Amino acid sequence: MRLKADPVLGNSSTAPGGGGGQVKSDGSSSTAKADPAKTDNGFPYRMSRSVVKTRTGPPRSKLAAIHGKDEPGLPRGRSSIPADQAREAQKLRLLRAAVTAVSELGYGTTTIAEIVARARVSRREFYALFESKEACFFSACETGLDVMMGRMSNLLENQNIWEPRSALRAAIRLNLQGMAEEPEFTRCIAIGTMEAGGAALQLRFAMVHRWVTMIKAWHGAARAVAPDDWREVQPATYIGLVGAVSELITTASVDNRVAELPQQEDVIVDLLCSVLEAR
Repeated sequence: MRLKADPVLGNSSTAPGGGGGQVKSDGSSSTAKADPAKTDNGFPYRMSRSVVKTRTGPPRSKLAAIHGKDEPGLPRGRSSIPADQAREAQKLRLLRAAVTAVSELGYGTTTIAEIVARARVSRREFYALFESKEACFFSACETGLDVMMGRMSNLLENQNIWEPRSALRAAIRLNLQGMAEEPEFTRCIAIGTMEAGGAALQLRFAMVHRWVTMIKAWHGAARAVAPDDWREVQPATYIGLVGAVSELITTASVDNRVAELPQQEDVIVDLLCSVLEAR
């Protein structure tokens, strides 16, 4: 039975009022038990060799954006655009603007006035969508994680890498590439959520938990087919390993080196394998 790769990024908790909505709270994985007899070489964790090198499809929309005065604003009053579409466009502008503001200024310094100015959306429209800065930032983080998780799922689904280390490397590479392509959003998750606290911080914890779940599932699948090659470890080991990886990402965010994260691929793979492989 194939064990489908977890995209590593997840979400959790319940949004504060005014625009966040409900998200999954357990961050758990319902992975079926691996059946080595039904795989090519006994390892049921599959990802594509080609997918880590090339990407297809239309260009991605950025999760961060500032709408300048030279750009057309959204129509006011009566318009040919349906009200629900206009509201969604306003919300998207606000979410992207919140990401740029928090990434650049920090959560504590960012104000609603700064967000609406960058979005070119009125304060009145802001409060029609969100009850507070916290609610807007939470929604931006939640939406961004959903987008990035969807990207990873599309790339990893129905692929064909079986060897454990190669499968791990493919997942790590895709996630590091995704973070590097969205540096402002990555900084918001790594730093902004810790500044914001509350529901946003719980969202960050849920993301870390998803990493733990993914590494544990991958390691379990590897041990199921080659127990002599992979060590049995305590559950806290996975948390410690993910904590180390998270610290690398946070440090890169603090130093404004998110674009260089793909260079840490070997470091992360070697770190995980040095602890989990039997030597």
